Amino acid sequence: MPLKGLNLKPTYASEDDSLLEDFYIPALSCSEVYDRAVGYFSASMLSYAAQGLSQFVGQNGVMRLLIGEPLSTEEYEAVRKGIDLRAVEERIGEKMAAILQHADSALVQNRLDILSWLVAANRLEIRFALTDRGMFHEKMGVMTDSGGDSVVFQGSANETTAALLPDFNFESIAVYPSWKPEIFESYALPYINRFELIWKGHATRVTTIDVPSRSYDLLKAHYKKSYPPQVEEPKLIDYLIPAATHGFPRLPSHIGASSYEPHLHQRQALQEWKANAYSGIMALATGSGKTITALHGATMLASYHREHEHNFVLVVSVPYQVLADQWCDVMKLFDIAPHRCYRGKQYWQSGLDQAVSSLNLHEEPKFVAIVVVNATLRSQEFQSIIGRVDANDLMFIGDECHHHKSASVIVKLPPARYRLGLSATPWRASDEEGREALKGYYSGVVSIYSIADALRDDVLVPYEYEVYLVELTEDESEEYQALSDKLAPLFAQQEQGKLVDSDYMWSLRRARIRILGSASNKFALLSKELASSQKQTHCLFYCGDGSTEYDTDDRSLRDVERMAQTLNENGWKSSRVTAKETAAERTRILENFRYSYIDAVVAIRVLDEGFDMPECETAYLLASSRNERQFIQRRGRILRTAAGKEKAKIYDFLMRPNDNFRSSAMTSMVRQELVRAVEFARFSQNESDTMEVVEELCAAYDVDIEEVHEEVEGMEIVVG
Repeated sequence: MPLKGLNLKPTYASEDDSLLEDFYIPALSCSEVYDRAVGYFSASMLSYAAQGLSQFVGQNGVMRLLIGEPLSTEEYEAVRKGIDLRAVEERIGEKMAAILQHADSALVQNRLDILSWLVAANRLEIRFALTDRGMFHEKMGVMTDSGGDSVVFQGSANETTAALLPDFNFESIAVYPSWKPEIFESYALPYINRFELIWKGHATRVTTIDVPSRSYDLLKAHYKKSYPPQVEEPKLIDYLIPAATHGFPRLPSHIGASSYEPHLHQRQALQEWKANAYSGIMALATGSGKTITALHGATMLASYHREHEHNFVLVVSVPYQVLADQWCDVMKLFDIAPHRCYRGKQYWQSGLDQAVSSLNLHEEPKFVAIVVVNATLRSQEFQSIIGRVDANDLMFIGDECHHHKSASVIVKLPPARYRLGLSATPWRASDEEGREALKGYYSGVVSIYSIADALRDDVLVPYEYEVYLVELTEDESEEYQALSDKLAPLFAQQEQGKLVDSDYMWSLRRARIRILGSASNKFALLSKELASSQKQTHCLFYCGDGSTEYDTDDRSLRDVERMAQTLNENGWKSSRVTAKETAAERTRILENFRYSYIDAVVAIRVLDEGFDMPECETAYLLASSRNERQFIQRRGRILRTAAGKEKAKIYDFLMRPNDNFRSSAMTSMVRQELVRAVEFARFSQNESDTMEVVEELCAAYDVDIEEVHEEVEGMEIVVG
């Protein structure tokens, strides 16, 4: 059938249409030539570009695929002049290899099979469009049939890892057919002409290069069979639709490119939780798979309830929205489509109310999953709905459950039959009140898997730890001492049991923390180190949220801005991750980080809980956190495993006072810095190097090294 024979609409939107079945498959089934432009090279982009091609492979059609690749201005100019082209080609080849080896869904695997078959049949040609600033961001395609008629489509494309099933995200495209010349000439021809200009390397501000032959070989080798892929794509996608359609969850067959099989420590944790009547806290090291372990347990219980014709309701409570989004993403692996009870209640209240009401219809057992942030969990609207769920059919997972120890939160937790708390650091040895509160709800710690265990089992990557000593300026030391003098009598009153203004105390303590985090010498030392070392990729720069004075005009910049400027001055490409970015922006930043479109991420606080960057190989910690839970979590996120990652390197900036300032407050400050250093050093591959620095500082500032070790040991979890 010619393209003209299709009843094509002028626009398609995923809200009302199946773009795959209503547009891509029918149009490609009629086409012999397909030109496609996509934003940049990633698994999700290749998946997106290959939509509908399962029909295309059975014909004698040919395809041209144009992929964006951003460069710095210097790199771009070098390539235009024929310099450094090999380095760019090698970088592209490495990205292709990583993506092909670690495609993480059946759908992406199938679409890569299709592209591989087309390459092997010499029916797919790929070129990269290199830009000097920003990103090549064309989102268009041209389909042409044997009679010469064409259809041009253009529109939004979700280009993130969350879009591996793009037809289930909101998307819209506009369609321009050649048999409607009144719109084709005005709207479609400019896209066709631009594609040709870029493809032939004649466009301004864009340089086009061929894919290196070895990269073609990699793609060609992905599909090794002698016959074309036979998968019916709509059925494959139907299989991957989450539990909103399928009902109860199921264990994944694969996670990433590997078959799914729980680690020994995960199986043991679940056995210990089961032996404790499905109640307890799993104190598993950050990066060791707490989320997967919990969802495995929930899936097993859900299956048991379904077999016995009982409903099953899963509630996951988290402290922050970024963590909620992460849980929802992982739940897809288990075919779980949860109610997202965060943001405004207008987005979740009605749907959750209907889902809970349906539990009482007794037609067949039902499964309901809910992801809620702690603030919403405590709300009257949520409490009134969840209170109607039979406690015997309810499982409650409290992620980062140490947030639940306050009296105002613990009373709001549902009386679920199944209770599971997750936290790498649920409490300190000295936190008796918090420990008793959590034990009262979760029944205490049932499983411990420490960072030492995770490093021993290769669940986390080994790491080296190096410290830089940074001296406060005289002004910074003086300000720190003045704040300490104000705090001292307040601490004394508090120890005597007297009431103090806790808000005022916290403001003074926070001001001291900001002095350490924003110390001007940190940025000077960092700039010096960056200037004398080779630029890297997959780097994290963790800074505080304060400000620092710089330059002669006495301007004040937030630390994150100063950090980004320092990196830029040294030729690094970076993006910022703060509390201000939307979930979509963060996802895009992580995608760029993963595939080295940027060299580094500059972060504030959001990595403490629930924001993963497993590809991170090097971290510079400029934020002087004294909260052991925070710096332990930061370390765990840096040590997560990733393809090709053999170890990590952590650089920590330790503060000491100006030599003109000696006091008990300054000694205390140094001791707290050393607590972090000893904790990080004791599991590193170069512990002895760091301990030499620690011992020298202890001697210089009259710090009792035994007290430091005692405080580090006090971070250990106490069971009982």
